[in-house]
Amino acid sequence: MKLLTVIIARSIWLFPIADWNPRGRSMIPVFFSLVERYKFIKYPSINEIDWQKGIKFEDGTFTTNAGENLTVTLTVYPDGVTADTRSSTQDSDEFLNSALNVLGDDFHYVPYETILRKKVYLSELHVRMEQPISGIHRGLERFIHEVSTTLPYENVSFRMGITFATDSTHPGTQLQFRIEPAAGFPFSENRIYSHAPVQTDIHLGLLQKFETGFLGSSPSN
Repeated sequence: MKLLTVIIARSIWLFPIADWNPRGRSMIPVFFSLVERYKFIKYPSINEIDWQKGIKFEDGTFTTNAGENLTVTLTVYPDGVTADTRSSTQDSDEFLNSALNVLGDDFHYVPYETILRKKVYLSELHVRMEQPISGIHRGLERFIHEVSTTLPYENVSFRMGITFATDSTHPGTQLQFRIEPAAGFPFSENRIYSHAPVQTDIHLGLLQKFETGFLGSSPSN
């Protein structure tokens, strides 16, 4: 399996913003500090700010501890913050940790660690596997061919995807792990889109285990 691109590496840190700023001081200076420090290109004007709907800062620059300059997007909600990079959720976490610590120190807010309730992740990747997903069972190719020829359309072919989902009737937990042909690319490229509610490295590890365990492929870069 080969990683082709990281589409989204999102870290979601849940905590009440009001608890971070318990005395309700104006957060307008925080707004300008974020824009200046991380050179965000897109952000709302002061008149457009709606804390309840979320405030999105896009296309900023963050330098990691390893010295890499990454593009980052930050969204602030009443119940937490999200950070998106296109490298890894580890880098997204590093950005949030850096930003919250710096802002906390500059504006005398409480340490975020004392109010942080939960961390959640979203990873979206494009990878290339050595053979189609239907290789998990010899009968699947015949069945897919039958589906293709049964429908009243000419020159239509199918490839299968797999979705693992939690029980949608269970409150508060509706998660999916998807492995499917990437939209907008020919099947001949064997380009796979995968979505998972986990950190990037774990996501890649699960895809590698899927390929080696069910498609009989050896580990690769």
